[in-house]
Amino acid sequence: MALTGGSIDATALDAAGSLTATASGVASFGNVTSQTGGILFNAGGLLSLTASVGARTITMASGDIVLGGAARIGSLSGTSRIVFNAVNLQQPAYVGGSDVAGTYSLSAAELARVAAADIAIGAPARGVAGSPDIVVRDLTLGTANLPGGGLLTIGAGGHLRVEGAVRLTGRSGQGGLVLSAGQMLDIVAGPGSIDISDGNGGLGGVLTLDSPNIIAASLSAMADVASTGSLIARELRLAQNDGLVNDTGILRAGTILANASQTFFIQNSGLSSTIPDRRGFTANALLIGSGGSALQIAINGRLALPMGGFAQGLETVPLVAVNGSYALGSKVNGCLIGNPAACTGTGFDSRDTWNGVLDPSVSVSRIFTLSLIELRDIVAQGYPPLIDEPVTGAGNEDLWERSCGGPDEPDCAEGGAR
Repeated sequence: MALTGGSIDATALDAAGSLTATASGVASFGNVTSQTGGILFNAGGLLSLTASVGARTITMASGDIVLGGAARIGSLSGTSRIVFNAVNLQQPAYVGGSDVAGTYSLSAAELARVAAADIAIGAPARGVAGSPDIVVRDLTLGTANLPGGGLLTIGAGGHLRVEGAVRLTGRSGQGGLVLSAGQMLDIVAGPGSIDISDGNGGLGGVLTLDSPNIIAASLSAMADVASTGSLIARELRLAQNDGLVNDTGILRAGTILANASQTFFIQNSGLSSTIPDRRGFTANALLIGSGGSALQIAINGRLALPMGGFAQGLETVPLVAVNGSYALGSKVNGCLIGNPAACTGTGFDSRDTWNGVLDPSVSVSRIFTLSLIELRDIVAQGYPPLIDEPVTGAGNEDLWERSCGGPDEPDCAEGGAR
């Protein structure tokens, strides 16, 4: 079945096979089903769904979307995949949080009315420098919307930003969240975070980050990092927590898989910048796939140990797996990935300590240590040698003292002494 027009308003549609509906303007649908195929909705303007939509696959492309309070899109048992595509190139698309007027907005409440084995949301690159193509805000999805092994995939052709708390609960196996961007993927520390958990609230599922440039940091740190190309300067800046102290970190998942080719940065969220205190991510495993030979890595965080507890600071470095090449100077928790043995967390104090109280009434043989070099007076040994040679001259007579013949003195011939 196929429908086309400038606008479409259909109360009920039931197709034996696939169904395609395309409107250059707005489109509104009530109950829509496909018995054996998929459903494809295309709307240049607003797409409004007010009732039940059921099919094996459901794809919706529109300038904006509204899923009414009575809408139920897909099902866990009957729908393998649901795809939302934003086609509004004037403004960023918003996912999660509350509704945003005047642009493509798929709110958290609307997504709660969606169920499928996998859910995907995408937007093309708008080509606006510094402006994201998709902004992800507060969003929580559980097993009522996505089975434990299911994936929520959010992708942008250019720039994707997470500025809200994203939580996926009840994750198992390879289920989890995939975030991808053609140019830049950033998670704004503070308001933004990602938490993938299992059915008991522990670390679960897989968080996949896929972009040439990935950064999880405060907006201030992002600006500072962007202003310099020096990996040393970038790592030092990311070691500062900007007052955002969080022991869990910005990213939390069973496995974190990061695929990047240029930069991968996670800011420290620990109590201080000392190596043992650094935080930023918490996971059972962190795998980094390098798509280039000069991938800059400066990340902070901890990894869970099989027997309980966490590998922190220097202990984390050898547990992070890097597949491919990376730039010299790349660090985990402030320690070089290629040479963690050169990293020390604390300085060595070589001073002796006095464990006791000095009592003035008690004689102490020596309080201050004896210097290795001492200065002392030189005392001549024995007697000076005797001079036994005869005196044969009286020296230079020009140096003798005289009281006549000099300036302002009487002439020697007149009786002056010489």
